[in-house]
Amino acid sequence: MARKPVSSNDAQGECLHLYMTKEATCAHCGMHFALAWQAGQGWITSPLRKNMMLALASGSAYVFLRFGGGDSLTQALFLVAGVLFLTRTILGGLEPFARHGFVPGKLGTLYTRSRMNLLAPKPNVAEIGRVKFPLDKDTYYQFKEGDTLLVEHLRWSRLPVAIYRGTLPSK
Repeated sequence: MARKPVSSNDAQGECLHLYMTKEATCAHCGMHFALAWQAGQGWITSPLRKNMMLALASGSAYVFLRFGGGDSLTQALFLVAGVLFLTRTILGGLEPFARHGFVPGKLGTLYTRSRMNLLAPKPNVAEIGRVKFPLDKDTYYQFKEGDTLLVEHLRWSRLPVAIYRGTLPSK
């Protein structure tokens, strides 16, 4: 018979949902997490397409400057940018096949990123638990602020793959 793990509560005394059963139920409080949102293929691959386009643009600018007689500092900047975005494309393409991470927590506020941030996979960031996840507004507004969620995410980019909503069992 398995031992029940020691309870982990936050400062307000609420369960942190750190131990889950295979049925996505918290081992401490019994909260069950049911699938509420799942990412489509285009949702996950859109940052890859953006990174690939930026890698191609940087590589093209490097080749143009290299053979067109541009200065070496500008060539080096475009070369570094091309390598950066190509690396992000390759790692992002392999990432969906790696193990996914899981983070439970309450949904916090939505923050907007700068439009000039080329490294951002999504235009907004939402805080869930103590982790910030890239989200778009449509996904965020499917939930209410303060909802208890379990986020299944890609480990490197933290792009959510699925979001599960928690409900306490009725007594």
